[in-house]
Amino acid sequence: MVKTLINFLFIASLFPQSSDRGNPNYRRVTNVDVNKIRVSIQNYGSSGNDLSGPSVFFYEWPTNSGRGYVAYQALYVGAMVTTDAGEEKPLVTVTHRSDQEGNSMMWEPVPGYMNPNSTKIAISDDESTWPPTWPDKSADENDPGWSGSWNGYFGKNQFNAGQEVFYKISDDRNYIVGHPYTPDTTDVTRKGAGILVGVRAMEWKQILIEDVVFLLHEVQNDGSYDYDKVAFGYWLANCVGGNGDCQDDVIDFDLLTDIAWSLDDDNIGGPAFGTDPVGVGATSFIETPGNDKDRIDNDSDGETGGPIIQEFMIVGEILGNSIDDNGNGLVDENLSHVPVGSQLGVSFSDRIDNNNNGEEGSPLVTQEMIDASLSQQWNIWPLPNDGFQNGSIHIISLEEGDLDAGYADGIDNNADPEDPYALEYPVGLGADVNSPLVDESMIATASLDTWKRYKVPGTDIILYDVGEEDLGKPYRDGVDNDGDGAVDEGIDEGIDEMIDESRDDFIDNDGDWTLSDDVGLNGDESGGLSAGVLDNMPTSGSGTGFPGEPNIDKTDVSESDQMGLTSVQKNDAGFNTSSDNSIWSFYLTPGNFWDPPPGGDDPGSVDMQISSGYFPLEAGQTERIAMAIMMGNDQQDAIRNKNVAQLTYESDYQFAKAPNPPKVTAVPGDGKVTLYWDRSAESTQDKYMGNITNDADLYDFEGYKIYRATDFEFNDAYNITDGDGNPTFLEPYVQNGIRAQWDLIDGKSGWHPVDLNGIKFYLGDDTGLIHSYVDNNVVNGQRYYYAVVSYDYGGDLSNNIIPSDSPMKLRVNPLTGEVSLGPNVVEVVPSPPSAGFIDAFFAGDQVDHVLGASSGEVFLEIVDPQMVRDAHTYQITFDD
Repeated sequence: MVKTLINFLFIASLFPQSSDRGNPNYRRVTNVDVNKIRVSIQNYGSSGNDLSGPSVFFYEWPTNSGRGYVAYQALYVGAMVTTDAGEEKPLVTVTHRSDQEGNSMMWEPVPGYMNPNSTKIAISDDESTWPPTWPDKSADENDPGWSGSWNGYFGKNQFNAGQEVFYKISDDRNYIVGHPYTPDTTDVTRKGAGILVGVRAMEWKQILIEDVVFLLHEVQNDGSYDYDKVAFGYWLANCVGGNGDCQDDVIDFDLLTDIAWSLDDDNIGGPAFGTDPVGVGATSFIETPGNDKDRIDNDSDGETGGPIIQEFMIVGEILGNSIDDNGNGLVDENLSHVPVGSQLGVSFSDRIDNNNNGEEGSPLVTQEMIDASLSQQWNIWPLPNDGFQNGSIHIISLEEGDLDAGYADGIDNNADPEDPYALEYPVGLGADVNSPLVDESMIATASLDTWKRYKVPGTDIILYDVGEEDLGKPYRDGVDNDGDGAVDEGIDEGIDEMIDESRDDFIDNDGDWTLSDDVGLNGDESGGLSAGVLDNMPTSGSGTGFPGEPNIDKTDVSESDQMGLTSVQKNDAGFNTSSDNSIWSFYLTPGNFWDPPPGGDDPGSVDMQISSGYFPLEAGQTERIAMAIMMGNDQQDAIRNKNVAQLTYESDYQFAKAPNPPKVTAVPGDGKVTLYWDRSAESTQDKYMGNITNDADLYDFEGYKIYRATDFEFNDAYNITDGDGNPTFLEPYVQNGIRAQWDLIDGKSGWHPVDLNGIKFYLGDDTGLIHSYVDNNVVNGQRYYYAVVSYDYGGDLSNNIIPSDSPMKLRVNPLTGEVSLGPNVVEVVPSPPSAGFIDAFFAGDQVDHVLGASSGEVFLEIVDPQMVRDAHTYQITFDD
């Protein structure tokens, strides 16, 4: 039999308080714009137009159009703290907050996560913005600080997205006026609640997801105290229709799809829209904090066939106080968990193997147990007040249908007593190799109890049905006995699986880790065996500044029992950031849902406040909240984009990546333009496609295309629409009836089999590749824009992924007129030669060998005399 453990590499102590502190002198703004949405990201917890300067963009779509939708977004976090005087008070940190003297009380950037000499936040596609070393990677023994490397979501130099922005913020300048609170026993000067947030903004150029921006927040309690009540909130301010048209916005919210809609009432926008209709903005809340202690399957991904929370079960429960008020074993159950209409409702942990996939050897429910539970309101077994349980609630809602079902007993029943550490488990669900073992004295003690129970000394853990069959088997003791970070792993697995799962328990809760994920703590196969590379067990990054391996804890979004949204409020009068109590009461308290009036809400300039809470946040613990902000021509188009965003989230924020762009040079001539590009795009790796095709499509580059336009928005070429009339593809330039498109000779030609809303991608004609092109159809003095894009093959009908072009970055600031070009976009004006210009010439066809030892010969070949005159360049060939 094979035993597999989760591997956790300890770095210093488990949860030491950090020295990260915010500093307003390091505030920076950076645009993400690799796809069709351009927006400014501020490294103090917000995005959009925060009115900080003339070059700050709201959510503009499409890029360069000046057409705005969502004006602003900001994160706020609240925690109920016990002040130094012993009072319970809410402490909320948000942007745009200062004291009466003007001192900052808001999120501020932690300096070490950017190049201090850069004017931008650290962004993946601009190495000059990266810090000399990354503070959270200083503990890497093999490469302290990751100097010269990107600090990616999935690890060192992991460029999963087309663009990725990363920064950290701290709340240490915030405080409750008149009520001092010290969150950190190691630093009494520190204010706030000891909260640090790592923020990432990500965009993909891939055609299916080019209308979406992802915002990820990892919120860590870096203080010394556990918090029982924490909530995260988002502030969303709309301006649908852009400047000059912000006063007729309409908002709506759909709990079934988790979308907040940003709409324009009359479908007529500001000046930038002209006569074109206004589209829609959609904000999808794709990840909310988890609660792994309430015994509720908040995100409905757990054990099938389990019991469902019914309305009578919430009677007597006080929402949001993190207490089991009505004594049924569940914490903060509410109406959002109860089946309504077509919704299935939410199940809970009853400690019974409802779908018959639990560990072999588990004890079975007896008729005596069922009969004993009937005397208790919630059919609990054993009775919580029977003199042994001391209020501890084990099995809930026991009924006749549970007869002979397995139940949790706190013992590793499928361990081999002859070899207690050799276990037959799914990959990643191995047991603690040093767990204590059931002995004869424990069995003798348990035999004196009606239900053969045994209390583990020094803990509140109770073992059930302890008998001779359990001799020599590991049991729960609440201790991480083997130092791998996980506690009591491999015990009672398969019973109530994926209910109260966690991304910080060092356990592969959903069992999806495979040997192909065995890349180590850094996520890039660096560091060797000491970093967990190729050690045949999952390496978790929980509790460290490292991502860990794919499909375990930090990098596995499914390992979180997400609570979902618990409050949605409309705000017409602006957002008062100065009052902790009002923000906590109106916007962060669970159960406050804005209900639009009959017939719809009146249009206006509106904000939306949404939140998720309450949940516990222990010292050192991290919880996550993420959103996707997307655009569409209408709601149907936006929902399509939302579905791809959801797929990306469920794939752990990985998706098919467009190939890298080639590097292009343009040479203007008399009545012509010559383009040259390199071969760098042809070696692009797409790890997502590699993973889903067993590396068959790891390198899926397919070809090149040229787009030409006389306007910087490439409207000349943006004329291929889908089945609904939405502009979707650019049309390659055509000269003399021939498309400027070249592809590999690999049998992949014609129309790709997957369509996008009724339109297909043309792969080419197996022409072979070229790396230069002459456009003879130009007018001297006319300004032209050329983009040479590489494209990939995409997927097939099994994964429904269509091909995608590389980014073609041409950005114009509508206020300053400044133009920024990417490596594969050129701006060129053909013109005749200057008066009196004489062509260069070369006498002879061989270059003389004047000095040095060599057996090679150098020849000069004039490919095109006109080209030489225009560019003063030569093609040199070496004949050795």
